[in-house]
Amino acid sequence: MGNLQNARRGGNEAHRHLRCAGGEPLEVAFRELPASARTEQEGNVAVGQAEFAGVRSPLAKVHFSHELTSFEQDHSGVTSVLKNLQSGDQFEVRSQYLVGADRGRTVGPAVGIKLEGPTDLVDMVSTHFTADLSKHIDDDTPLIRWFINPEGGGGWGSGAMVPMGPTHWDRRSEEWVFHFAFRPGDPDFDESLIVPRIRELLKLPDLDIKVHKVSHWIVESILAWPLRA
Repeated sequence: MGNLQNARRGGNEAHRHLRCAGGEPLEVAFRELPASARTEQEGNVAVGQAEFAGVRSPLAKVHFSHELTSFEQDHSGVTSVLKNLQSGDQFEVRSQYLVGADRGRTVGPAVGIKLEGPTDLVDMVSTHFTADLSKHIDDDTPLIRWFINPEGGGGWGSGAMVPMGPTHWDRRSEEWVFHFAFRPGDPDFDESLIVPRIRELLKLPDLDIKVHKVSHWIVESILAWPLRA
């Protein structure tokens, strides 16, 4: 496929389609989002959420390194008990609502909601790394760069690459995340081979890569049931 400058068929876009978001059509062709957009990397999302909450409401306070240990609901609201994981201290928070966005780990089971459906469909392996790709990219428009390489096993097998900033969000991005798809429990998966695989896919055998973290998230097709507890 050549280097990143030639990662499009014949030097042109290999695919273009329309996607709707927020009621407005968005044109995407190796351009899932504008390059200045936030990414889904966990640390940056957490910071973004904290900044958003602080700006939008003076009543909001974001706590990091805390966990929900228990909660109790009555006719007028919910009393939650939170634990500071650094100090071990616990305190109560009173609210009108409690949002259980925890993938059914705590809130769902406590109110009798189960998750039903197939799990362990795909193991998405995300590698967060630092590398200088500025000399090898000639298009600053895309945020998500999809690779379709017959040697890589198709779209998800070949991988997708996302800039992580933190200073630049174009070809000069200091950090990146590469996503690869594997079968859950794949006996051929070897974390030590990820960096060579990235170099091979990008056709940059001498690329200097510093890995910060390798993480996994499992693709599922599940539904919370019953919908009303």
